[in-house]
Amino acid sequence: MRSGFFNSEIIGYDAENMPVFDRAEEASFFAKYFSQFISNGVFPNPSTNMQVLATEGMNIKVDIGTCYVNGYMGWVEPAETFEIEESDLQPRIDRVVARLDFTDRSIKLYVKKGTPLGNPVAPELQRDYDIYEIGLADIRVNANAIEITQENITDLRLNTELCGIVANQLQHVDTTTLFNQYQAWLNRVTGEAETNLNNMEVKFEQSFNTWFQTVQNVLDGDTAGHLLNLINSNTQAITANTPVYDTLTLLTTGWVQNTTTQKYEYDVTDSTITKDHHITCNMSIENQEKLANAEGDSYNGGFTIRTTELPEADITMDIAIQKMAKKVVAPTTPTEPTTPTEGGNANENEV
Repeated sequence: MRSGFFNSEIIGYDAENMPVFDRAEEASFFAKYFSQFISNGVFPNPSTNMQVLATEGMNIKVDIGTCYVNGYMGWVEPAETFEIEESDLQPRIDRVVARLDFTDRSIKLYVKKGTPLGNPVAPELQRDYDIYEIGLADIRVNANAIEITQENITDLRLNTELCGIVANQLQHVDTTTLFNQYQAWLNRVTGEAETNLNNMEVKFEQSFNTWFQTVQNVLDGDTAGHLLNLINSNTQAITANTPVYDTLTLLTTGWVQNTTTQKYEYDVTDSTITKDHHITCNMSIENQEKLANAEGDSYNGGFTIRTTELPEADITMDIAIQKMAKKVVAPTTPTEPTTPTEGGNANENEV
């Protein structure tokens, strides 16, 4: 039986005249001691501790954070990036692990490549005398994939069996069951949603075909022509009122002070803009502070922005130019004469 810690006694001196103690202990003794109080896994705060994230193409990164494995601590700083090997003709699952290597005397990150299969499984964790691994995430590499997305990554940090959250062993909480329940719920809800969407699509298509067939049988020439006029008129109105987006930079040299109002004005000329257009400006808070009490209006041929203070720097903003909506009166094709009524015209249809 081993025990400790107890004071050592000097039993001699080495060749360099350094004392030799009778009860010197290795790092493994301290690791064994601390592992009785602190469980394996990643630290819970922040929640992004050693999270595996998709970046660009086939690359992923392990975010900064700290882990604890069998009494030994390791940390990632800065974040580490890995390139996932190119896909195969069949899908596979790779596993990202933090590996405690007693031979190398280190904890390092690795990506363990899975085996391509029709129904792939992730590689097993190695846990023996020389190596002990905790799993951070599984990455599904689909057949012929050219990129890894976040939805291809399954986070394993809450799975106590594979990784877990560092906790006091005396008050340890096993989250494996919770993780499995969540994963099962997510799979069930996702499957039900896909099924419901497919069913809705089929029913909608059937209902539309039935309705359209009925309309074809009912509409005569005049009514069909009137309906077409309504559709065309509204289509034109929608097109005319669709916003046009652009980016505008107000240069410091473009401001002119109005001698009457004493305000500074910036004029933007554009032959496509009329007084009926509405201009919406979106900019950062920093740029908003540069434009004190700004206002503006449009005219035939452009628009003007006014402010009470002269900006000292260029200002960049996103603008949306939209024509103000007007009523669309569709042409009519009456089937019989109607008599005008007081205060209105007969056969006028507003949409």
